[in-house]
Formats: sequence, structure tokens, C-alpha cells
Amino acid sequence: MKQNKSTTTDLYSWRQQGEIYFWRYKTNPSDYAGWHLSADATGADSLLQLLGQCTQANDALFRTLTLSKPDAAAAVANCSDQVITFPKLKLIYTPDRAEQWIISETEDKPCLDISKQGAQILMQGLQDIMAGRGDYASGDKEHRLWFWWSLK
Repeated sequence: MKQNKSTTTDLYSWRQQGEIYFWRYKTNPSDYAGWHLSADATGADSLLQLLGQCTQANDALFRTLTLSKPDAAAAVANCSDQVITFPKLKLIYTPDRAEQWIISETEDKPCLDISKQGAQILMQGLQDIMAGRGDYASGDKEHRLWFWWSLK
């Protein structure tokens, strides 16, 4: 199945806007186990646009996202553990992946590898963030992703 050329062009011309926050806690406390995602309204909308384009693609692809320090977002989570932040996140789209997503960390860079189903769940989470909703997680125990609204 051929990938639509305009979708491919859109994916490569996409430029991140706004702030996106992705972090974990140092000791991974049980009430906050896993990874955490938040964004300001512009960042959430920008990521929604990218994910919408991804779901139209038939082939695997990746983009690197620039992350902001999650000070305000982590304050919403209200965990006293040390926040571990990263400057970049590698987002990989693998449409036929069996799992909704796999989150890994190599060379001090997190990687979020999502399936088509995972992209749809992530899009719903971003819509919730934009609407001021959050404080919930999705994914299995080893690849749990929390969604938090942003105070910005």
C-alpha cells in the first residue's frame, strides 16, 4: 500500500510549536509510576496535528520533539520525588505495532514508539490536556503514560 505523498510532505514540513513536557520521577513512586506528559495549549495542538498526520501514514516514521522543563506541569502532579527531565523526545510511529506504545530510554533520551491505536489514545489525552483534564494514566505497567493538564 502506497503512502499518500501529501501526507509524507506534511509530516516532514511539520514544525513543533508551543511547549511539550515529558518526564519521569527518579524513584518511580508507585502512585506516579511511569512517564508523564503535559503541554501548553499550543504544544498540545501542534502535537495533535502531527499525530493526525501520522495516523494517515502507512509506513513507520519518526520525529524528534523538543521538550520544555515541566516545572508547572509537575506541580499539577504534586509528587515530592525528584523530576527527571530531558531536552528531546524521539517519537516513532509504527502503525502495525501490536502494543499501543513502548516507552524506552537510551543515552539519556526517551523514546515513545506508538502504534496507530496508541496515536489515537495519545490524541485523546492531548485533547483532555487542552480541556484542563488529566491525572490519569494509560498503557501497561512497564509503559504507563500519565496525562496532566498544564497551568500555562
